[in-house]
Amino acid sequence: MLCRVAFFTLLVLSLVQE
Repeated sequence: MLCRVAFFTLLVLSLVQE
């Protein structure tokens, strides 16, 4: 589950950096 949270966080960061 933690891995999923980390993956989701990376996705969000990528969108925010856009």
